[in-house]
Amino acid sequence: TVFLIYFKTYRSSITIWFTLFLCSGLLIDSSPILHAFDIPANILYVAEVLRASSFILLPATFLLFTLAYSGNEKLLRKYILILPFAIGINLLLYLVWATDYIFVRQLQSDYGFLSGQYYYLLCLWILSLFILSILILASTYTKSINQH
Repeated sequence: TVFLIYFKTYRSSITIWFTLFLCSGLLIDSSPILHAFDIPANILYVAEVLRASSFILLPATFLLFTLAYSGNEKLLRKYILILPFAIGINLLLYLVWATDYIFVRQLQSDYGFLSGQYYYLLCLWILSLFILSILILASTYTKSINQH
């Protein structure tokens, strides 16, 4: 999909959001691979912070892909709907990058960071955005079936 986005003829908001969704998933999977090699601790620390950030961005990019795919991108132009979404992303990114509330910054040898006292906020964020995305996709599917 990155190759398709490079060419302007295939570029659309659907492919862009789907590519960002896939890249977020790749960031989640990249950190355990780095642990297998003899990499310095400071590079592993940065990789873990990026990995933690991708846990926040993965459901967000999937929701944006879902809105683009279902033709509901006009909802993103309404500030009353996008403001809580943007505040949630920024708050969680701040908590991951600057505090120990979601991930404790003590690196474990094989498993990355320990979960902090507000880890449930991250879990709630992930579940709520994925459930919302699935509901939007199911609604789009139902509408397309009823039209035929």
